[in-house]
Amino acid sequence: MVTSGSARESMKLRDGRSFEFVRAGQADCPVVVVHHGTPGSSLTSPDLVAAAEERGLQLVGYTRAGYGTSTRHEGRDVAAVADDIAALLDAIGVDRFATIGWSGG
Repeated sequence: MVTSGSARESMKLRDGRSFEFVRAGQADCPVVVVHHGTPGSSLTSPDLVAAAEERGLQLVGYTRAGYGTSTRHEGRDVAAVADDIAALLDAIGVDRFATIGWSGG
């Protein structure tokens, strides 16, 4: 179980790519998927983690394909991350979640 703080994890996707992600907060709490802006990575701000923990939420963030330890996804488009997130949530046993995000551009 991941509690208080965050730890990088990695999983293999069906196509063989590695996908880096982070969970922060209590593992048995409702999940909020964090879609970071550019530039960004799976690591999120300590203030956001603290706010989530105060509200009894678990944050799940990820590192885009081609960054960190997430393998490049040749020919991907902006919507390709949806399948990666679906695979991640299936792998960690999450069937309901909220999502937040922002853009750097």
